Amino acid sequence: MKLYSRILIINILLVLLDFSQIFALDELKKIDSARELVEKFCRAEFMGVQDIRLDIAKYSRKQRAWEKKRDSESRGMVKHWDNDPLFVVESYQITDVSVKKNYAIATIVYKRLARTEGDGVLKRKLVPDRTVHDRVRLHLIYDGSTWCVFDPPIPRVSLEALIEYNRNTLNRLGSDWLERSDISEAQKQYYRKDQENLQILNSLR
Repeated sequence: MKLYSRILIINILLVLLDFSQIFALDELKKIDSARELVEKFCRAEFMGVQDIRLDIAKYSRKQRAWEKKRDSESRGMVKHWDNDPLFVVESYQITDVSVKKNYAIATIVYKRLARTEGDGVLKRKLVPDRTVHDRVRLHLIYDGSTWCVFDPPIPRVSLEALIEYNRNTLNRLGSDWLERSDISEAQKQYYRKDQENLQILNSLR
């Protein structure tokens, strides 16, 4: 009887050990997946991907209402580099990703070159604002199967990505845009704004 009890206890301990190992592996996978998401998000916006938030962002009720109010169509999920608030950056480094259960905080340090003031194509302007250590915290939540970026901050986009974006916009419209009689004055103002933005961005190099 004593031998049976010992065998039973040993089997229980082995089962518990297996569960603890599985749990530990799951936690390691969760930590790795959190870091992967942070890297994916930061890299995408740095490279100028406008719709990365569609896949991995979640908004609080307050933030969702604010995003819907300022842009009822995109609702904060797609960003427009010619009219949305943003920061122009040269580089970034993910310095820490701290995971606690279903919540995580990532710390990213950017080398900032400029910021925007105002909102909208014509009202927004680029302002040089150089900061070597622009420290940003990214909040993540785990929904049981995957991580999401919660209430993501104002986008940080690389200088080169924004230069390419503005240059492509101007090239698509054509060099004769301002001389064409079928183009309204409002449309010409947008073109001049893109020209101004490109000039400022080139000066940041």
